[in-house]
Amino acid sequence: MAVAPLKLQVLGGFRLWRADGSSVDTLGRKEQALLVYLALHDGRPQTRDRLANILWSDRGEPQARHSLRQSLTALRRELPDPDGAIVVADQETIALHSGTIEVDLAQFIRAATQLPERPDEAARLFVGDLLEGLDVRSDEFDNWLTTERSRLHNVAATVFARLGAFRLAEHDHDAAIAAAQQLLNLDPVDEGGHRLLMRCYAATGRRSAALRQFNICADLLVRHFNTAPSGDTVRLYEAIRDEVTDLTMSPARSSGAAPTATAGNAGALDPTLPSPTIAIGSVEPVFARTSNAPPTIGKPRKLFYMAVAAALLIAAGVWRWFEDIDLIFFQPSSIAQTIDSAFRRKADIGRMRHPLPDKPSIVVLPFENLSSDPAQEVLVDAVSEGITVVMASVAELFVIDRSSALSFKGRSLRVKDVAEELGVRYVLEGSVQSSRERVRVSARLIDALSGDTLWADRFDPIATDIFKTLDGITLRIVTAVHASINEGEQERIAFAHGTRNLDAWLAATQGLHLLRKLTRADTARARELYTRALEADPDYAGAWDGLGWTYFLDAWQGWSAADEAMGKALENAQRAIAINPTRGRPYALLGAVTMMSRDRDAAIVYFERARTYSPGDAEAAALIAYALTYMGDLDGAEASINQAIRLSPNAPAWYHWTLARVRRLQGRAPLAIDILERKLRGFPESIAPRIELALAYTEVGRRQDARAMAAEILRINPRYIVATWANAQPYADQGIVRREMESLRLAGFPG
Repeated sequence: MAVAPLKLQVLGGFRLWRADGSSVDTLGRKEQALLVYLALHDGRPQTRDRLANILWSDRGEPQARHSLRQSLTALRRELPDPDGAIVVADQETIALHSGTIEVDLAQFIRAATQLPERPDEAARLFVGDLLEGLDVRSDEFDNWLTTERSRLHNVAATVFARLGAFRLAEHDHDAAIAAAQQLLNLDPVDEGGHRLLMRCYAATGRRSAALRQFNICADLLVRHFNTAPSGDTVRLYEAIRDEVTDLTMSPARSSGAAPTATAGNAGALDPTLPSPTIAIGSVEPVFARTSNAPPTIGKPRKLFYMAVAAALLIAAGVWRWFEDIDLIFFQPSSIAQTIDSAFRRKADIGRMRHPLPDKPSIVVLPFENLSSDPAQEVLVDAVSEGITVVMASVAELFVIDRSSALSFKGRSLRVKDVAEELGVRYVLEGSVQSSRERVRVSARLIDALSGDTLWADRFDPIATDIFKTLDGITLRIVTAVHASINEGEQERIAFAHGTRNLDAWLAATQGLHLLRKLTRADTARARELYTRALEADPDYAGAWDGLGWTYFLDAWQGWSAADEAMGKALENAQRAIAINPTRGRPYALLGAVTMMSRDRDAAIVYFERARTYSPGDAEAAALIAYALTYMGDLDGAEASINQAIRLSPNAPAWYHWTLARVRRLQGRAPLAIDILERKLRGFPESIAPRIELALAYTEVGRRQDARAMAAEILRINPRYIVATWANAQPYADQGIVRREMESLRLAGFPG
């Protein structure tokens, strides 16, 4: 039997290997999506109109067809496929030759359909979701992908249910628990998965955990379907509660039929596959009528009911006006949370500016200062920043960057409006009230889609224990949204703040706020604050990191001698890492410094390490994007800057400057000009974005505008010359440097 020339991984992300084992790493997102779509149709021709529409649904037909031709050419070049042995195309259709590509999804489906007595092979193959992390920005493709993922989840759920049942029968409880958790990751409201987990916990003597799992199941069913657990689940709960030793085994899933699919057809998952369905009858209101006849109400009773209704409306209005009283100032009662949820309007997924991420998404809004002293704003901002930083270290959470969250400070918006603007499900809001020795922190976590208050509490630590409070809030949020953390993340949470010295922490928080403004004066003031923080705590990694960034900005913006400033930035980054090697931001600084010193490969390694330790760090993603522009990886740069902007929808202006840079280098200078002209006011003293705009003007022939921009740059720094710019450009392709130097001279720069 002939060996397939290509191997394609689509579970857990996209990877492609040639017959010689070499990896194909240069395909853009659209080319990846095109290849997968064709591969999953297993040789069946697809019309060009269908492919153009599904991948370029935002464009007109001629432009979409043109884009399809370009992607097809790129695909053939990279596979490679010069003689058409893999890709078959004519004027109307495109297909892949059957048997020329081996897809891991096909292997998974074959293993799942044959489900042996021990379904280990199928479970081993399921390493993640279909095309995890691939975003082609096409509604049609997203709809197709959502449907295929749903079918895949049905197959995978049956596999893990079977695996968990077998492992439990063999008394391999750890493996059974892992299978049950995989099942619940796929479908959090699968009662069979909850029952399996309850049995596992009970079998290992963890009775309280088993009973708690029942409560989690019941809460999810009420929240999602307004229904109670089934009789089987309730009976199992009662048996565990009453310590019955013989817990009769029943199937882990209510639908025990094995999945069926055509083994040779990898992608068209069989629609007959069993899917967990929940029949939800219409729930009668508590005050529903018991007959069809209209009730007869006497006049006195009618007046009484009208008075009651009016009182309820007034009460509702009063409650809405003072809705924060119980939840902010006092320990909230369950009835307060229930009433608060009842009057809160729900967010509408259809109105969200950004699609919801695949994992729990949250924004930490700026906390309210309840102290009479405005100087306490520093502490209040530090609390919000601290919670955000800790949560951003948890890989299973999608956390909106602090810079975007701050854009809501002082704005009077409902939770639903915030969620719809940012594209998140959960919103954390709260308040801080401080005295000389104590700090009162109140917080509540709201599910914007349901309007429910999932969790609310008040903490009254002494001031020096505020860090434990912030860590505790993070852990309670993780539990409330049913995320999980590994041991490494637990350790990072414990050291996320980097200090237990309150004065040092507050000074560094102020420094970070000033650093983000990207002006010379604010950067100098930030350096003073970081220095003060280090005087209070010399082992504060975050302060060494922040101090290093002040020197990097000096060099990058041309505010001081580049070599000396870069040397100090490097030294401070290394000191921060020596103190705390699991903190993400010093690696981002190290990557920025090594990038500017032209060690591009090392820079990418450091940037990726920053992303590993701080997966929710938008600034690291934006810096990676900037670095990739110098390496010529414009697809990777575009993906990374879009990730940064998604993490920070109301992004700092320099993110958009980086996006404009990507657009210009892609040959789309008009788009770069549009972005920069709208965002330039965000860089009052920054030379780099003005250089970008001058280059873009020159590339489209707007010489007069380019000269005006050059004059503005020379006003900011009269000694700026072309050589100053060129010496700081670590392009892998030095031909770009030469072309851009010529463009700057045409714009009127000296040197």
